[in-house]
Amino acid sequence: MKILLCCNAGMSSSILVKKIREAAEKRGMELTITAVPSAAIRDEVGKWDVCLVGPQLVYAV
Repeated sequence: MKILLCCNAGMSSSILVKKIREAAEKRGMELTITAVPSAAIRDEVGKWDVCLVGPQLVYAV
């Protein structure tokens, strides 16, 4: 599974990426996860299975 996390500044999203990656490893799940800034949402969203958007970015979607 490929997960894209869209954020505003990147600090909290990098922590979330790490936690999701750790949880997936514990469960034996294969996934690719990364975080991108709000400016990259339109370019990246079609390349991923799941797109998680931070609540502060409601204006961007």
